[in-house]
Amino acid sequence: FGYDILEQLIRNEDVTDIHVTNYNSIRIKAKNIRKTALMAFCHEKHYRRFIKNLIIRNEKYFTTDGLYKTYVDKKFDGKYILTVTIIDEKVSNHKVPEIIIRKSLQNKISFKEMIGSKMNLKQAAILANAIQSQEGILMCGPNNCGATTLINGMIDLSILESGNLVVLEENYNIYDMLDDIKNIDFKDKKIYLVMNKIMHNNDLDMVRENLS
Repeated sequence: FGYDILEQLIRNEDVTDIHVTNYNSIRIKAKNIRKTALMAFCHEKHYRRFIKNLIIRNEKYFTTDGLYKTYVDKKFDGKYILTVTIIDEKVSNHKVPEIIIRKSLQNKISFKEMIGSKMNLKQAAILANAIQSQEGILMCGPNNCGATTLINGMIDLSILESGNLVVLEENYNIYDMLDDIKNIDFKDKKIYLVMNKIMHNNDLDMVRENLS
């Protein structure tokens, strides 16, 4: 049991996001353009059965529960990490469960590899100098702008040991960060990971408290 008709989209290198809002409504983002996929589940029962099996199969892997269920699949495809969110029909605008799949590369681009392809030498030098001087760096932007790619490329011992790191991510786009840092002695350094999407305003108080 895999991802049914969605496997074709998952294996498509141009597709980064898949959003299923009904059995006959599948939206995708391909090459930064959102559009409707030319495919559909056979009928609503087929779609609901697929979701039910998906929940049963991955129940133990959920990182969030309740009306928004999220898990990370690193085994389906050796090239991609899939972050899958299942939205309960109780909170869906479409009155049926929704599925959101976000793809990210298993093998991340290193900071050195970005120079020349993702940034020029001047930009790399500005970042390197900011890190060495322990200046604060804020990286943000719309989806697929490269912020997460840059953070992944900058995660190495020299950067992590230079100061505190705050990562606010709505899913596990930041690659296995806990595995990378669990054996490092940071002394008085702190790392804050806010992995889950902030669903409600009162969650902001929790974030502020943990970052204080």
